[in-house]
Amino acid sequence: MKPIERVKLLIEKKGLSISAFERQTGMSNNSIQTAIKRKANLKDDTLNHIIEAFPDVSVEWLLLGKGNMFKNEQAVMQVQETEIAYDSTYIINLQKEYIEKLKAEINLLKNEDTF
Repeated sequence: MKPIERVKLLIEKKGLSISAFERQTGMSNNSIQTAIKRKANLKDDTLNHIIEAFPDVSVEWLLLGKGNMFKNEQAVMQVQETEIAYDSTYIINLQKEYIEKLKAEINLLKNEDTF
């Protein structure tokens, strides 16, 4: 996959139109659109504009196709996994408390029946 194809993926991932991407990167109208259609090689200044406009994008991914699209993607995934583990533990503890309350209520009801 050529860098221009990765740029197209980036535009889609960011949810931008090509013209909005061109404006955000400071490039002329239709410059990216034309490059995408022609599957052209990107010039250094074009790549520099993209890297400056989107500092969260991995340069290694953009140029070589290696690694994640975004620099912090792995860190975000780790944070999400930690949050899921915490949420799961919290839910389990709430369920345990609820079970104990139900057990106590059952015992109360059993004791009422004996009277």
